[in-house]
Amino acid sequence: MIAEEAGVSGDQENEIQCMPIILASENQIQSMPIILSDEQNLFLENNEVRGSDAHVEEQFIDLDLSFQHSQSTMSRTQNVIEDPNTISDYIGSSNANIGEHLTKITRMFVSINMALKSIDQRLGRLETGPEGAVCDNEGLELIKGSLPLNDIEAITAFDNLLSNKEVSKQFKKYVTGIGGSCGKDNISRILKSVFTNACAVNCSWMGRKNNFAMHKLRCIAIVKDVVCSSFSTKENEFEQMCSEWLRFAKQRLNREK
Repeated sequence: MIAEEAGVSGDQENEIQCMPIILASENQIQSMPIILSDEQNLFLENNEVRGSDAHVEEQFIDLDLSFQHSQSTMSRTQNVIEDPNTISDYIGSSNANIGEHLTKITRMFVSINMALKSIDQRLGRLETGPEGAVCDNEGLELIKGSLPLNDIEAITAFDNLLSNKEVSKQFKKYVTGIGGSCGKDNISRILKSVFTNACAVNCSWMGRKNNFAMHKLRCIAIVKDVVCSSFSTKENEFEQMCSEWLRFAKQRLNREK
């Protein structure tokens, strides 16, 4: 009856009934194409178009934000470059750094030169004996060229130089040649030759009140040896005189201005 309504003959109906039923696997079902009506297809196409438009719009927004950030960065950079105060500060800082490096190079040169001078003198003594010792006036000139010391860093660097025996010897000879009418005058003249007042205001004998301590320096030990051996000055008197000279450094500096 159903076959007749569908326009199928009896023989064809028997053939259909005899056909085996093949069950599709899960993967085959998932891969089967889905046919939608025209309205549904149109609805999906519109959604895809709208989604694509939204993605493009997001990309344009990202590009616009990146461009705005670049413009802002360029504007700030241009303002820094065009600001004369900024340029002046940068140049001033660069000049200060260059001057500081030149000072360090000069001190290093003095140390190397004195070391070479010491080696040369020793070789000269070995070759010609004590009578042929090389004149050491050049060493004294190198010591004079590195004094007076202007800051704490210079004090530290120079004191490290004095660990070299030849440099220490030349410094002692230089200090001995300064002289003075008495122990106190000798100390004042020596300290004035070795340290500037601008440097001394940041120093004290024992290093109190966050000042730089002077009592343990090699250069001070050499000065003490020279003064106490040249005059009837005791060690405690020497310490008091040095401490007093450092304490009045600020007054001397103000008078210089």
